[in-house]
Amino acid sequence: MAMCRKASLVDLIYVLSNPVLYLFTWAPAKMADDINKLIQKYKKFIANNPDSTTQVETIFRLGSYATAGRFSDSPVLSELVYSASNLIVLLNDGILRKANMLSINVPVSQARLHTLLTVLEYVQVFIEMLATRMFGETGKWILVACIEITKAAFRFILLLKFKSGIQSIPPVPPLDRENEVPKQNIKVRNRDRTDPSHHPNSDQKSKEPVTVTLERSGRVIRTLEAAPPMELRTWTLPAAKKTKNTTGMEDLMPTVLNKQRFTGECLHITRPLAHLLSMYLFGQSSWKPWLVAGAMDVSSLLLMGDPKSLNPAERAELHRRTVMLLYYLLRSPFYDSQTQAKIVILLKILADNVPGTGIVLRPLLQYLPVWQKVYFYVWGS
Repeated sequence: MAMCRKASLVDLIYVLSNPVLYLFTWAPAKMADDINKLIQKYKKFIANNPDSTTQVETIFRLGSYATAGRFSDSPVLSELVYSASNLIVLLNDGILRKANMLSINVPVSQARLHTLLTVLEYVQVFIEMLATRMFGETGKWILVACIEITKAAFRFILLLKFKSGIQSIPPVPPLDRENEVPKQNIKVRNRDRTDPSHHPNSDQKSKEPVTVTLERSGRVIRTLEAAPPMELRTWTLPAAKKTKNTTGMEDLMPTVLNKQRFTGECLHITRPLAHLLSMYLFGQSSWKPWLVAGAMDVSSLLLMGDPKSLNPAERAELHRRTVMLLYYLLRSPFYDSQTQAKIVILLKILADNVPGTGIVLRPLLQYLPVWQKVYFYVWGS
């Protein structure tokens, strides 16, 4: 007892003599608790208000266009706002997927790689612009090479270890909130939280089977727990309900690639590295990097063959890659010698002669030189 009193007295003297130290030892725990409460409130708000969340995200993204061309550092600031808006959408989509049980059954390490790749896709332009301002051209190309090597390494891990098949860009696509997050689900969740008659085990009961098959006759009958009130009872069996986790799962499974398609996917993954290497060897103004990259992209698409056997996401990705071949018209040196003058003349004619288009096209004409200088704008596909 004496020892306890002595210890308490020592602790009291320590606290009174060191108030600042006590504050710093107490504040982090309290701060962490407050931050955790804010995170939980944020998640609850996003899960219950997807429409309002989408509107806020749209306004935030429009801010990136509003800041473009306003002052000297506007391209960097505009890209920062745009990258941040994409990251916020990715975060909110993750919250909505979890709240509505829309997650796909993939290993945790694979899901993390998908998220990391998506984050890199969203911030790579901003990193390049910032590196150019801080470290010059040399620092820019070092960071560009590091990002491309990291992305290629992650994609090869997904391809070889997790058999992810044809990988889309970005790996975590935006959530279709209009169709995949029904409003009635939100109303039901809110009603269940506020309804005192809601039984805490009702969700668990809803997961129990509603029918049972008799062993001898094979007849299917309704269980007693699933029987509705007498006035609503019918002789028909309740329809089997599919959960959101299993609906359309066959369409989401990656296609097992044969040797030809595997080679095509490897070509697509290594194309950025081959392009950077050829630029280093032959120079940025040479036609060889442009030709090497174009040949690899076309060969990759040809090796994929008929896309009918692929799932919808993979077919959409191949369609995107086919459309992205048009970017070669905007990539140097083809753009510098062939298309630049034609595009500028066309945009000027439209801006001067079509009412209302000048508001959009004139800032675009001013931004084109900046857009051409950013590697990930032109080649990040």
